[in-house]
Amino acid sequence: MFRQANFAKNTVPLGIYVHVPFCASSCSYCAFYKVAPTRDRIALFLKTIEAELDLRPWNRAPETMYWGGGTPGSLTAQDLSNLGNCFLKRMETPPVEWTVEFSPSTVKADKLDVLQKTGVTRISMGIQSFSEKTKNTLGRQQTARQVVDAYNLIKAFPFRKNLDLIFASKNQNIDDWLQDLQQCIDLDPDSISTYCMTDESGQSTPDPDRERDFYLATWDLLEKTGYAQYEVSNFAKPGKACLHNIRTWEMAEWMGYGPSAASQMIRPACVRTKNTASLDDWASGIENRRPHFDEVVTVSNEELLLDCFIFGLRMPSGVHLDTLRARFGNVDSCLKTLQSLPESLFQNASRTALSRDGLLLADTIARLL
Repeated sequence: MFRQANFAKNTVPLGIYVHVPFCASSCSYCAFYKVAPTRDRIALFLKTIEAELDLRPWNRAPETMYWGGGTPGSLTAQDLSNLGNCFLKRMETPPVEWTVEFSPSTVKADKLDVLQKTGVTRISMGIQSFSEKTKNTLGRQQTARQVVDAYNLIKAFPFRKNLDLIFASKNQNIDDWLQDLQQCIDLDPDSISTYCMTDESGQSTPDPDRERDFYLATWDLLEKTGYAQYEVSNFAKPGKACLHNIRTWEMAEWMGYGPSAASQMIRPACVRTKNTASLDDWASGIENRRPHFDEVVTVSNEELLLDCFIFGLRMPSGVHLDTLRARFGNVDSCLKTLQSLPESLFQNASRTALSRDGLLLADTIARLL
């Protein structure tokens, strides 16, 4: 497991997030901003990213970088090289961890070769499902053979590998899901992310009892096969957890680039911004040297502390009270709320971590906080 961040002066970890908005299809479970990839749009994106980095530079060496989307892998090898060089020429050394997201249909050897040479260390591929029945429900087009072939291409390079799956989709039963999950495990990735289906179209209603059964079946199988849980939905072999995500859950700092990308800078005061979710409006703002933000929020210390608890308690390691006291001072307001909950929900009072039963109620506890 990664060492917890040190939030003393000038040592707060910095991450970089790049939103690459291009995606060839639209899926009901995805709420992220995306547009169809065309040469004109991609050229505008690459030109504007370069300008945005000049307009909004970071102030110290980034520890991690994450390219999400959309589908960053939908860019050509040359596009990926150009995008990577935009960042590398502003860094003395590449980040400790550098992740790029792919879908199976976008994985190509020339792209992977370029990314390895650029300094990327981790590839995350969204499978979502191997099953024809489930894929049709999700709107995914790739076949199981395409998934395996794409994974084998990635495996030929020295990247750490993460695979994403979705469970509890419409018409999927536990046996369907466990078969999906076992096929993923058989590929032997370094980490696995398993997300409960969320219908962003609003056409279906969640079933908490059904979802609980899926969660427990997932956790049992992954634990038996050597994947340690490091967040409600994320599992990894020893030392292979995603550092970028951990730093986000610890409420460190990150700079977001690209349309709809979010940033959080916590010094001297915590300010969160979100770039406008429009490629054209984002590009226009950067060109005019007046970035367009959909959100600009100043966050109080009390609100930031609350988020440390909410997101920290989603990790089995929990929140470290001494670290939070050193960072915020008094943490009694959050502790008082948690102390009203049954003892069975906690596994270590000194560390304030949720038990297995508590993790199942992480969203409920977050709402309570």
